Amino acid sequence: MIIDNMKSFITETKEWQQEHHTNKEQREIPCPRNLHIAVTYRNEMWIHGGKSNGYHADMYRYQFGKRRWQLVTPHNKGPLARFGHRAVVHDTCLFVFGGYDQHGFTCDTLHKYNFDANHWERVRYRLDSSHLLGSGSLNGSGTVPNISLERYHHDCAQWAGQLVLFGGKSGADEPFNDLWAVDLATELCRAITVQGSERPTPRWGHSLLLNKHGVGWLFGGRDKVAHFGDTWRLMLTKEGNVPDSPITARWTK
Repeated sequence: MIIDNMKSFITETKEWQQEHHTNKEQREIPCPRNLHIAVTYRNEMWIHGGKSNGYHADMYRYQFGKRRWQLVTPHNKGPLARFGHRAVVHDTCLFVFGGYDQHGFTCDTLHKYNFDANHWERVRYRLDSSHLLGSGSLNGSGTVPNISLERYHHDCAQWAGQLVLFGGKSGADEPFNDLWAVDLATELCRAITVQGSERPTPRWGHSLLLNKHGVGWLFGGRDKVAHFGDTWRLMLTKEGNVPDSPITARWTK
């Protein structure tokens, strides 16, 4: 069963409570769904896509103060209906990456939605993984194990103007454990070189968080066989202060 209720967590009391919206028109309320995205922007929650009886491409925002949903109608067409995509907020924009779309394709597309302009735009990033070849790459073998960004059920986080992406799975259900960064200003996408031998196993359905210092935490996920309950610490370092400087990473369990 797919449900459409919402609860809020009160940090002071460490309790969950049912959130009751004030909407009267059904068209303003999102239908039950799962595998959508949700972000916060200016004291509102925004959701996009997901699936239930079919795939969705719609967008809604929830105003916390008014406890009210609103259907968002952008000025132009956005991404195809999809699920398993992920998103980050940077400045006044929402960036949506990947997913599994309504035509049965695993996506590597990046879309940008401007909250103020109410407008979607396709970001045609440039992919560059050449700096990894023979340099202690993602699997430590001197080769790049995956140079495709087509995936879903991955996770993304925003750090220093970068969309940082980890893991997910392919259309053939093969899990990944690679790290990528898309510079949201220059639109250059680079694989992140992982230092050391420690790293999470390939997985999807995990959670990744990053703070402003480039320190992050990864929890959970699964592969074809097992569910994971492990926690990893991620440290990102930018090599230089110029645009498009390479980023290195180190994982610690």
